[in-house]
Amino acid sequence: RLARYRLGAEPQVPHQLPADLRTFSGREGDLKALHALLPEAVDAGASTPIASVEGMGGVGKTTLAVHFAHEIADRFPGGQVYLNLRGYGPGEPVEPAAALEAMLTALGVPCDAIPADLDGRAASWRTHTAGRRLL
Repeated sequence: RLARYRLGAEPQVPHQLPADLRTFSGREGDLKALHALLPEAVDAGASTPIASVEGMGGVGKTTLAVHFAHEIADRFPGGQVYLNLRGYGPGEPVEPAAALEAMLTALGVPCDAIPADLDGRAASWRTHTAGRRLL
């Protein structure tokens, strides 16, 4: 795997979204607002807006975001990366360097090619995502 990666093989296309709820309902207004933020121009390669879903723990933010991501996943041929930052869960939140390591690994970057420092990992993330339509 390492040899293929270094010889310029196609990058790995992650499909990491958690399973969607079959019975998702009650958030039609929120879904409509999220869809309005993602214009058709995104399909033409324009910049993608960033949306934030806010609220107290347990109100369904992640469920809404995952459901929306499933609805639009086909518009992102570079794949979908999912990362639980553990903001409201037990334990400590994920550190930025660890988050970047997990996302780089999801893209198929070998562990020994991931920089040790935060700035290096951020630069590597930009390099490996440049030109990719990734959710």
